[in-house]
Amino acid sequence: MGALAIVMIIGVFSRYILEISLPWVNELSLFLFAWVTFLGATVGIKNNDMAAVRIIVDKFSGLNLRVINFVIQLFILLFSVILFYFSYILFTSPATQNTLAISLGIPMWIPYIVLPIAFLIMILFSINNMIEIVKKNDKTQSNM
Repeated sequence: MGALAIVMIIGVFSRYILEISLPWVNELSLFLFAWVTFLGATVGIKNNDMAAVRIIVDKFSGLNLRVINFVIQLFILLFSVILFYFSYILFTSPATQNTLAISLGIPMWIPYIVLPIAFLIMILFSINNMIEIVKKNDKTQSNM
């Protein structure tokens, strides 16, 4: 996030103060923004801070709420597995491996590697969340 802010400041400074357009700034900003977005989504899954409309879900409690939260995590897991598969195919394709970014001149696999990494992390975090939901269920039953 810090690198994105610095690159954006450099871009604004060069364009409006020095009146020089640096073409690599836009491309690097887009790549960094993608990295921040996908890695930030993994943090949201880890902390269970995903964007959600919980009007109906908040009316449940106890076992019903845990079952609903488990199903939600299961959907996140399935979604992440599917996207991991397709992002890995994209990342390993010759079109990605043999292409260079226009302004930066770096191989395109560098910006694209965030996709399989982020979805793999999402898979791990959603499995961990599902284990935590089951553990909470076991603790409440053993206390009874």
